[in-house]
Amino acid sequence: MSETLRTEAIVLGRQPWDEKSELALLFCPQLGCIEALCGGIYKSASSLRGRVEPFNNLEIQLVRGRGRWRLTQAQTLKIYPQFYSDYPCLCWGSFYLELWRALMPAARGSAEEGPGGEEASLYSLLGQALEALGAFPHKGVGVSIWMLWRLVGLLGIAPEISSCLRCHTDQVSYFSAPAGGTLCAQCQRGDEGWRLMPETRKLWSQYRKNPWSVALKERFLPSTYAQGEAYLWRQLTYHWPLALKSRRFLKIGERSLESFGY
Repeated sequence: MSETLRTEAIVLGRQPWDEKSELALLFCPQLGCIEALCGGIYKSASSLRGRVEPFNNLEIQLVRGRGRWRLTQAQTLKIYPQFYSDYPCLCWGSFYLELWRALMPAARGSAEEGPGGEEASLYSLLGQALEALGAFPHKGVGVSIWMLWRLVGLLGIAPEISSCLRCHTDQVSYFSAPAGGTLCAQCQRGDEGWRLMPETRKLWSQYRKNPWSVALKERFLPSTYAQGEAYLWRQLTYHWPLALKSRRFLKIGERSLESFGY
């Protein structure tokens, strides 16, 4: 007996299945990451053609039979033309989609292997990150900082930045992903931590507490954005080892995550 479900979804990607069909990788608030067969999508009369595209936010109908979901209907809720007219914006958006593709297979495993049970929150976060990038297409690194703070919070690995983890002084000057946050000069041991600029800590505080519509209006030096994003990425990958191809395309001029030596 077939199962039918109507839900929202964000298209993470698609790939050919046969001469007439494709597999769409979708992220839904109820199911998390799923593959759905789009039958006949290459036909000119297909209602799915032009809608099942990466980044698009859709309202869909899924039918499950013989162990596979089939996408039978799709209505466009939101599209982001900025991703196809601005190369840096496309690179950052592709990074967000690849990050969700890398994290979500683990989420479908056991509780010890993935986030699990947070599909609705993760769906909302991805939607907000895409919306923020669409509104601020030239602030991809800032959107990434805002998104990463919330992602590490959902995964339970958010770093402590209010004081030194060991002596609790607020005079901190290092950041350590293995230690789990900020350290002062006296408590930092050998090469355990990385030098942290005061402005980066200020940026983090602003981005962590404010919605993206407020946080992205703040202005900081390019080196501050680069360090803030790079350190949060190290925090995430220390706990969730990831190797994403899209990261190499983020080295765009002054937005480079390594151009400032961090």
